[in-house]
Amino acid sequence: MEHDHGWITHLLQEAENERMHLFFFLSMRNPGIAMRSIITAAQLIFYNFFFAFYLVSPKTAHRFVGYLEEEAVHTYTVAIDCVDKGRLPVWANM
Repeated sequence: MEHDHGWITHLLQEAENERMHLFFFLSMRNPGIAMRSIITAAQLIFYNFFFAFYLVSPKTAHRFVGYLEEEAVHTYTVAIDCVDKGRLPVWANM
């Protein structure tokens, strides 16, 4: 066993961050059973794909996750900018 130098703490914080994103979107619109089923199926498919992808090339898999996170930051930045400029009146009171 090796000391992880706090890496597990970082991963737990990241998991909590993703959990809060999920709760935020669920509070905006509570999806019905059909949408929840589609999301569950997509997660199962992606999990298996990513598991195999990680076995083949862990470095590339980590880079892929980095690209996803970068896209999330960009999306949130654009959304906040749109709210600030009044382009999303539905979100103005949230």
